[in-house]
Amino acid sequence: MCEEPDYEEESDREKRNNLSEYLLGTNVSANLGSYNIGGTVVYAFFDRLVDPYYNYDPDGGDKTGHYFRGKDYVSSSVYFKLSEPAEIFGEVTGSVNRKLSYYPEFNGGYSSAVGLSGGVRGRVNDAGIILWGAYLPANLVNPHAVELPEGRNNILCGLLGINTSLMGRRLSGWIYGYRELNSKDYPMNPETGFSYAYKAKVPVSGSTSLALSQNYEAIDGYYLSPALRSYKIASKFSLKHSFEEFDLALSLENRLGGAQRERLRVGTGLGVELLRRKPELDMSIMAIYYNTEDDRYAYIYPYERPFAGWGFMPSLVKGQGLTGAGILVMHFEDGLTLGARLKYRYDFYDSAYRGATIYLLSKVYF
Repeated sequence: MCEEPDYEEESDREKRNNLSEYLLGTNVSANLGSYNIGGTVVYAFFDRLVDPYYNYDPDGGDKTGHYFRGKDYVSSSVYFKLSEPAEIFGEVTGSVNRKLSYYPEFNGGYSSAVGLSGGVRGRVNDAGIILWGAYLPANLVNPHAVELPEGRNNILCGLLGINTSLMGRRLSGWIYGYRELNSKDYPMNPETGFSYAYKAKVPVSGSTSLALSQNYEAIDGYYLSPALRSYKIASKFSLKHSFEEFDLALSLENRLGGAQRERLRVGTGLGVELLRRKPELDMSIMAIYYNTEDDRYAYIYPYERPFAGWGFMPSLVKGQGLTGAGILVMHFEDGLTLGARLKYRYDFYDSAYRGATIYLLSKVYF
């Protein structure tokens, strides 16, 4: 959990990132024509105490103060979706975690948090409009200290997008803006961002297609540079070829970023993926070579394919190494689905970023 070692013995430094996490949960949903409603409950626990408060300085903007602490937590959400005549989505999510810190100021029994989100989406010919809002409290469980792209407190955001297609050619473009309503780190300078992006897909032949996507973003009040405007530029180029039973895709991703009047940081990822989709079997294997500067502006966020309907927020990779994942999902005629996902990362120079994650999943339809 801590990137910087604070142990005297080398053997202790090697163990500082050894942590096992166990996750149990269930999701129940019902489809009622154009209306969908559901709920999710998840329980997660660790094999040892997670307590990163060795250097807590909230007045100095230390975000460590918002990291998860404890040995387990419960998270739940209730959601609904109305598809017609307009698409409306709503969700209420909450979390409860035990605080077991050996620092008295961070101990206090149970703490709870509730977040809210909702949105409306409409469509006029090929133009889509999305309005969405959310309230995300700082103490909503976030055990891995991974920030949401828009920040960890609360935000107001909006997006406008246009999608057109003609003879297999597809062009999408959108603009997006957000603002923190409350910032504990910098109350006089809450984070505000604006971005525009596009994605184009062009067929080369009947079985081969090219795709290019780019995103340009400007941020004021970004915690890495609160006094200067920051910029992020993300580009991705991919080539996909479809065989009789498999799809093969090659991709090149590049990220640039930095504060105004400073040198842009660079990160690059080169990936390959083999995908097979059949009614009874889904399978994919992907691997990515990454090489980035040790700067958050340059980190790569590789795309993670959904696993039997379970989506993943992309995890950052930095340094130099290989990361990849394999997915196998079997569908049975009686409504049973079984799946396994193995994710592995090997950093060439830092052993702290080497390890595997395994997911096992079962779903029953009735």
